[in-house]
This record gives sequence, structure tokens and C-alpha cells, in this order.
Amino acid sequence: MCDPKVILQLREEIFRRVAEAAKNGLTDQVARLANLAKSCDSAIESMKGLEAEVERIREGLKNLEHPMTNRTVAAEKPLAHLPQKGSRKAGSRERGREIRDNWVGRALRDYGVRLRRLGEVTYQTASGKMVAIPYASEAPERTYPWWLGLPDKQPYYAVLLCQTTDGRVFDFVLDNRCIAQIWGSLSRDANHHVKFHVRMSGPNWELKLKDGPVVQLNEYHRDEAPNILQ
Repeated sequence: MCDPKVILQLREEIFRRVAEAAKNGLTDQVARLANLAKSCDSAIESMKGLEAEVERIREGLKNLEHPMTNRTVAAEKPLAHLPQKGSRKAGSRERGREIRDNWVGRALRDYGVRLRRLGEVTYQTASGKMVAIPYASEAPERTYPWWLGLPDKQPYYAVLLCQTTDGRVFDFVLDNRCIAQIWGSLSRDANHHVKFHVRMSGPNWELKLKDGPVVQLNEYHRDEAPNILQ
């Protein structure tokens, strides 16, 4: 298997040559190098998807050896259960990146939905639509235990990843109609970040808007939800 470090080294070399070509006015060469850089990005994303698949297989073997007791809470379809040892060591940002990468890899592996990374929490669909994928871990002391933040730039889709204290991750895929309806009613912090305040009330997941009402999220947590990201 190719080492990711090799791809990153190639990417660095490409960017070095891009700078040289741009300095010399070689626009055709810059365009060709840019395409090679995109190929590097695609290779990295493919490797992440493969790593997620390997982790899924390992987790499946572990579950066979140590089956978990079935739960009966309605709407409970956890995306993943990450090893707690790794989660404790990882910081919130690193943990969020890991869970986000796992979700993107699963979307490609299980549903053929390819997302290209634009920024730390933003991606682009094959048709060019922006997808925001914020993450938050549970803070039980809060009335709304999950606070997920995004830059104040309205995406076409949003995928909310909420991790519970016991390591389960629940995903909510909000379509463009939902985003358009709620975007102006989401709260903003002092840094102009949009905040999604989420809680679980019995079997129901709820998103609070700043003017009072809540949005029921259960309908956005379902099998094959990634298929809407077209």
C-alpha cells in the first residue's frame, strides 16, 4: 500500500513547481500541475476511505468477539463507535477530524458519494455544491449538550456529527431546503460563527433556533441519508 507521506511529498513538489511556473508565466504548466494536485487530493481521500473500511472490519471482528447488548431507544442508529483509548488521547479538533474522515469515507464506500475537501469542515460534491460537516462531543452539563460551529457562509448541505460521552456518533444530513429555512435563525457567536445547538430529548433529537422554536432532527437521521449529497 502506498505511504500517505509519499503522496504529501509529491503534493509539496507540485506546489513548488506551480510557484516556479507562475513566476515564469507558464500558465499551461500551472494548469497541468493544478490537475496533478487534485489527483493527489483524490488519492489521499481514497486512502482515508480505505483506512475507514479497515477500521470497520476490525470493529466488526471485535463486535463478534464481544457482542453489545441491543438498545431499544427510537431513532438510535449510531454511525460509529470509536475506541475510547484513542478518543481520550486525541484533542477535540483531532477527534473531530477523525470522525469527519470516517463519515466521508463511509459515504464513498457505502453510497458512492464522493466529497472533495475544501477546508477543515467544508467539502464539495461532484456537482460542485458545498457541504459543511461540523462535529461536537457531548457536554452533559449544558441544556443543549452539542454545540456545532461553522463559519457564517451558508452551505448547500450540512451534516451534523454528534458524539455521545460513550463514543457513539449520530449523523444528521440536512438538505438544502432545511438549511435555507433555518440559516437566518441560527445563533452566532462573537467570532461570527454559526452555532447549531442540539439535544436529545427522550427518543427525539432537537435543534434549537435563536427565536425559540426547535427543529426535529429525527427525519434527517436515517439510512442512506448520504445519498442526498448530489
